[in-house]
Amino acid sequence: MNLADLQFETGHGAEITPDGIRHPRNTEDPQGEWELPELQRCVGGYIQALAVVGRPDLIMLVNEDGRLHRLPANLEASRLAGQAILGRALLVRAEDFT
Repeated sequence: MNLADLQFETGHGAEITPDGIRHPRNTEDPQGEWELPELQRCVGGYIQALAVVGRPDLIMLVNEDGRLHRLPANLEASRLAGQAILGRALLVRAEDFT
């Protein structure tokens, strides 16, 4: 995934699965706002927000209990975050998450 090419509109993001595949992910909210329960469904549990290396305009959301639940390693998300990521990751615009 070329991180420099990622551009999201409000309410749009990308899910990165442990097999390295990126899937477009859009909020279910008609006004384009992400809701906590929806974000938790995307990552499979409680969310943890992480910075994306070199992209201050993006936030990566992951399952904060990934290690506890023994989720599989997500090498692509780990590369983007600069740290080990387990399970699914969701990339969203930082301004959509605040």
